[in-house]
Amino acid sequence: VYAPSISTDNFLIKPDLSLQPLSAGLVKWKTNTSGPIDESLYGDIPINDLPSGIYYLGLLVTPVDKLNDYYFWVTSFSVP
Repeated sequence: VYAPSISTDNFLIKPDLSLQPLSAGLVKWKTNTSGPIDESLYGDIPINDLPSGIYYLGLLVTPVDKLNDYYFWVTSFSVP
């Protein structure tokens, strides 16, 4: 998660919906999988609890311990 109007830091959303600074390391969501995955990452994120601003959500998919091989998707949303 990146929200430049709130902080210049990048944060990770952990499976329990808490945040941790990206500098603390990556959080594994799934391990030992192959083939397509059709599953919600976190369900509904409670945006009513977020300060106003633009938020960018990114998803990085990589083989275990191979950060040079990855897919990265980004989307954004605005909280008025």
